[in-house]
Amino acid sequence: MKRRFSGALMLLLSAFSAGAFDDGDWQFWNTDSVEYKVNEQFTMKAEVELYFGDDMSELYYVHVQPVLAMQVSECAEIAALYRVVQEKKKGEWAEEQRPAAEATLRGKVQGFKISDRNRFEYRMREGDDDFWRYRNRIKIEAPWKWTAWQVQPYVADEFFIDFDAREVNQNRIIGGVSAKVTKELKAELYYMHKTDRKNGEWNATHVLGLALKLGF
Repeated sequence: MKRRFSGALMLLLSAFSAGAFDDGDWQFWNTDSVEYKVNEQFTMKAEVELYFGDDMSELYYVHVQPVLAMQVSECAEIAALYRVVQEKKKGEWAEEQRPAAEATLRGKVQGFKISDRNRFEYRMREGDDDFWRYRNRIKIEAPWKWTAWQVQPYVADEFFIDFDAREVNQNRIIGGVSAKVTKELKAELYYMHKTDRKNGEWNATHVLGLALKLGF
């Protein structure tokens, strides 16, 4: 089943090309997800994400990701997920398998919702070494909601620690708004300033993103 999926995804992507992008590249990221609340404790999720680089002209990354999340308490959630990635590197599509576990803590201060997501993921890369990575994301949602769509601003910051290199090698600063389009559909528009450490130097990427979430 895994081989069939990988082959189909590679065939779908074969018409596209991408390579390394310049410092300061502008990109577009699209995330589409579906959530189903099994009961008060468990939620099943599925996500597809696409990245377009080279000034938003080249598709170079796709992943699919099923998730099973469990609400441990009013302010804590744990989840298990498995990400399958296809990414264009040096003119070739390469596959990566990424099992991961995460714990998210949530709270509220003066009406501002604060969440702290901690994710440990094991990167199994085709043609390269496997290694562990830790990701920490702090997100703050403002208490204000505007219009009938309940437009709500938020900011977030996420950093990545590569356990193999023993260093922080990526950081993402995000500012955006979320909106409730319908009872089941939520949308997010955001800008991300992403920096990556490469050969001892930090390179920047500007990302415009759109995320659509369907919940039942």
